Amino acid sequence: MITVFAMRAMPLKRHVVTFRDPRNWDDWVKEFEKPARSKMQVVSNWLFEANSLVKRAVRRADGVYSIGHYLVPKIKGIYDVDSEFLPTPVDVPAARQKASVPTVGWLARWDPVKRPEIFLQLVEKFPDVQFKFAGSALDQEWVRHLKDTYGSAPNLDWVGRIDQFRDPEAHSAFLDDAWIMVNASTKEAMPNAFIEAAAHGCAILSGLDPDNFASKFGYYVERTHGSKYPDSDDFARGLKWLLEERRWQERGELARNHVRENFETEVSMRLHIQMYNHHLNRKPAAKTD
Repeated sequence: MITVFAMRAMPLKRHVVTFRDPRNWDDWVKEFEKPARSKMQVVSNWLFEANSLVKRAVRRADGVYSIGHYLVPKIKGIYDVDSEFLPTPVDVPAARQKASVPTVGWLARWDPVKRPEIFLQLVEKFPDVQFKFAGSALDQEWVRHLKDTYGSAPNLDWVGRIDQFRDPEAHSAFLDDAWIMVNASTKEAMPNAFIEAAAHGCAILSGLDPDNFASKFGYYVERTHGSKYPDSDDFARGLKWLLEERRWQERGELARNHVRENFETEVSMRLHIQMYNHHLNRKPAAKTD
């Protein structure tokens, strides 16, 4: 709806839309099944984001962009509009020393739709691996449930929320240490956590594979039991495979090179500036109702 208001306030200006997480009906169902706060909140978000006014505004934008290649057909299916890939800018630090012991990280929300329990169930299966659990959740009852169920393992570090803008050093240090980054979510677009972890040479262990990120730069955990989503045993197989023969290191370096070539801040900002110049030199699309 913010796009709708912006177009109404400034109809003669150029308006571009960049999608980070376009949601189709299947995505909304998953959010409804595992809400971050309540099912009514999901319904409210759906009404705000998926109404006909928003879809019409997207179709009238001067340009539409996505943060992942695989999102282009998805955006077409939802909004009936063509879009182009525009990479998220990410700083790629100089190579740094990884933790001396096997270290596996989680850097995402702890909300149920992300399935953090999958990560926590790996802790007991790999007692010689250090697990670092960073994030937070809106529902504190859910957080208490996680801590009551999994909180006593000696190889589990409950890091909590890391604000990368207020404490960039802590954010960077977390990614520097991690060998492997886990994502067990039921739905994703192109997570910033993937790109940021890859910039720090982390391999990706995930049950989702946006732009083949997990299959190329880590391990893609596919469903093997006929269930709706991969379970902790599936993730355990992937983690074991990455740790064996230090495969995580080769995959992490491939990920780092990919991010440097495609998402590094200077590369990405150059593409953004080219996009802005392109639209500034064109006649803006009509925004009037």
